[in-house]
Amino acid sequence: MELPSEAETDAFFTEVGRALNNFSSIEQGLERLFCAITDVNPTIGFAAMASIISFEARLVMCENIPKVGPLKEPLASLWPKIFARMREQLKKRNELAHFALVTLTIGENKLGLRLVPYHSWGKTTLSRGAQPNLGLAEIKQRAADFHEIAGVLQWLTQKVMEQRGRAWLPSEFHMPDPPLIQRLRSALQDSQTGAEPEQPPKPSRASSAERRDAAVWRSELRIVRVRLVRILALRGYA
Repeated sequence: MELPSEAETDAFFTEVGRALNNFSSIEQGLERLFCAITDVNPTIGFAAMASIISFEARLVMCENIPKVGPLKEPLASLWPKIFARMREQLKKRNELAHFALVTLTIGENKLGLRLVPYHSWGKTTLSRGAQPNLGLAEIKQRAADFHEIAGVLQWLTQKVMEQRGRAWLPSEFHMPDPPLIQRLRSALQDSQTGAEPEQPPKPSRASSAERRDAAVWRSELRIVRVRLVRILALRGYA
């Protein structure tokens, strides 16, 4: 059996690194959201979050705070859905953090080099080789999903501050509604009206319009982030 080339394995390592780096933006975004929802000095808020090792515990803490200090709509309805989505991404992140690259052949299907989460030879034996596995395209999609959630957290922080009457950015820096928020809001409206919720298309079958909208939003997000970093640096938070 021919071994995978160094270029093939490096491509996997590169995409896993990109995905994990994007997830770290989610963790940082949750810290900023915590400071906004609790209305504490960022230095104190960041130190408080740093003392909590478990990301799940951080999620629960931020998720529960609005229960004693209700948010206004539409954030109140979107809040649990956004946190449910983050929990889904946490599971996917953990799979990327604990893996092995394996050349798989399942039955007559030669899959080639694949990422196998939580790989062990015992599991390979018990599953007769049919372990859950990911290819490059699926890893890239996870990286994109993590990036989207990080942007949603930045948007959410901005909206929380606006509801408090303390907008933290000038109006020209405000972010447009992320595509994920648009989808969640549409699904929420469908559930309230009794309409059958529209199923989101699979990533590989996304329309050209959806890809264009997502690309435009990512471009706008990058611009906002650069400006945000400059503002935070001037304020002594970065």
